Order: sequence, then structure tokens, then C-alpha cells
Amino acid sequence: MLYRTHLVSGLGLGAALAGGAYATGMLARPEDLAAVAGLTAAFALLPDLDTASIIQRWFYRGMLGVLVWLMATDRAEHAAFLGAVSLLPLVHHHRGWTHTWWAAFAVPLAALLLWDGYSIALGPRDASLGDTLAGLSSEVMASWSRFRGPRAPFALAMVAGYLLHLAVDFYAPTWLRWGRVL
Repeated sequence: MLYRTHLVSGLGLGAALAGGAYATGMLARPEDLAAVAGLTAAFALLPDLDTASIIQRWFYRGMLGVLVWLMATDRAEHAAFLGAVSLLPLVHHHRGWTHTWWAAFAVPLAALLLWDGYSIALGPRDASLGDTLAGLSSEVMASWSRFRGPRAPFALAMVAGYLLHLAVDFYAPTWLRWGRVL
């Protein structure tokens, strides 16, 4: 499937989700509505990071910028952690683990964990492994509970975008898969 198909369908679903969040009063600020639409579109592209594509090139260009910024702000450990995590889609073949239903939930959860501060996974330098794992476990449970709170529209946008990618890949009509329309 061409990236344009995933991008257009992600933006369409994102606009619908943002409209629903606005209509129900969950979100009111324009930047939050744009974030929901953008997250849906971004996560509709994300599963194709496992293959050489336009999506992969732009993702890693952006990641390089983030890593340079982290290094420049004296956050080398964070840069190393994020750099290692960003390589995960490349360790398997195309349509491998990134194209599974469980990844549609695991990847957004991981994004929430990173969003909330991935330094807990690194742990303080003097913390034992048990302390670090206990902190990570409590952070995972807290992130699950955030799916229900004010971050629910954002979490829904991430999961919906990822699932949309899988649905378009596997259920789109043949003429759409070949990219003749989008």
C-alpha cells in the first residue's frame, strides 16, 4: 500500500475523531483537535517503519534531529535509549511484528510511557534492578489508567490510526492497494 493511502485515510479518521471529541466536549482547544488528527495520521503511517519507504526516511530524519537535540542538551542516556527503541521496527521483516493486532496497543502504550518520561526505564544510577523494574511496572499501570482520563482522545487516536493502517493493508479493495486512486 502506498503511504499516501495511509496518510489520507489517517487524516480522514483523525478529523472524524477530533470532531467527535469536540462534539462530546472531551476537547475544545484547536491545538488539541489538531493533535488528535495528527496523531491518528502519524500512527496510520507508523507500521511501515519496517520497510525502506518515504515514511521510514522521514521518521529517521526527524529522529536524528531529536537525538542531536538530546545530545546537545546533555541527555546522552536518553538519546541512547530512544535511539535503541527507534531501531526496533528494523529488526524484523516487513509485515512482521509491526503489522500485528497486539502492536496496535503495545506501540501506543510505549508512546505514552515515553511521553510521560522514559527516564524511569533508565532508573537512577544508584538504583537496583528491582527498584528500576518496580518503577517501570508502576509507570506501565499508571499509563494504562491514563487511557481513560483527559488523554483518552489522544490514546484513542494512536490506537485507531494504527488499526486503520492494518485494516487498509489487509481489507482495502485491490484497486486501492495498487495506488490508482490515492
